[in-house]
Amino acid sequence: MKLRITIILISFLTLSFIPTDTSAQRGRSKKKSKSSVDKAFDKDGDLLDKLWFGGMVSPGFSSSNQISEFAMGISPMVGYKVSEKLSIGPRISATYRHLRGLGYNGFSFTNDIKRGNTFSTSFALFGRYKILPAIFAHAEYEKSITNYTPVFRDNFNQLFLAVDPNTNDVLVEREIRNNAYLGLGYTSVGGVLNTEISVLYNVLDNSQSLSIPIVFRFGLNYNF
Repeated sequence: MKLRITIILISFLTLSFIPTDTSAQRGRSKKKSKSSVDKAFDKDGDLLDKLWFGGMVSPGFSSSNQISEFAMGISPMVGYKVSEKLSIGPRISATYRHLRGLGYNGFSFTNDIKRGNTFSTSFALFGRYKILPAIFAHAEYEKSITNYTPVFRDNFNQLFLAVDPNTNDVLVEREIRNNAYLGLGYTSVGGVLNTEISVLYNVLDNSQSLSIPIVFRFGLNYNF
């Protein structure tokens, strides 16, 4: 009888330790998995703390010399903090434009209103360095693909949309450019959401281009 009770007790104690050992093994397995993969995406891995996000939305409307234009642009960017002061990352932009006005086909002026739509994009890599908490230097290399509608100016300084004489549609031309910007910017401090303004100069500006080489940007940053 005592032998039977002893065997039962030993069996019970043995079984009671099995789940504890399995649970410990599972805990070690989960901990190992987190250290290899999940840790990179939480604060312990320090990845999210090193990323900041920014961008701007630029709606606009203008009307001059019988041509009206509506534009909508968006420019998101992501920065990686190499150090507390230096960050690098990509920036992209997309701009839609809608134009309305009288047309000129190279021979005569049209009597009806013409409409043209263009869509332009750009891709860039940038670097930023915080000189002061609120002041930063910005350098950027950009490749832009700009689609635009040519205009014709008559002797009375009136503007007309260029029209294809065969199809009677508004002409759209494309310009591909490489730009390199250098400049300074200001950002508000305090909190994780900040506003910024920057003034950049395009050092690769073509002297024959009608565009101004100075660019002003306004936007928002998160965790910059």
